[in-house]
Amino acid sequence: MAKPLPAPVSQAVTLLQACLADRGEVRPRAMFGGYGLYLDDQMIALWDAAALYLKTDPLTAPLFAAEGLPPFSYRKATGTVTVMSYYRVSDTWDTPDTMEPWANLAAEAAKRSVESINK
Repeated sequence: MAKPLPAPVSQAVTLLQACLADRGEVRPRAMFGGYGLYLDDQMIALWDAAALYLKTDPLTAPLFAAEGLPPFSYRKATGTVTVMSYYRVSDTWDTPDTMEPWANLAAEAAKRSVESINK
């Protein structure tokens, strides 16, 4: 039997599913103490211990930065900080209406990322 998801992750999956239902199924996968949230086979978001982050790319990252939202980063054992292409979700994006435009940006960024790898 699968272990139940922690409530905040479950809520994030439910919210993203409501926003992206016409695009496919949003599913969580445990990873590195957090969760990757996938739309079909493309990772569109990640959940760390305290927050949800959406996938960005060079076209969409400036939109998140303009909202004052930080990118996901972590410190490696060597002491260097790695910044990833996921930006924190605003606390005000707590309904499908407020989250949907941003979730769609994440889905499009993930799609472009996969397309660029497959070229």
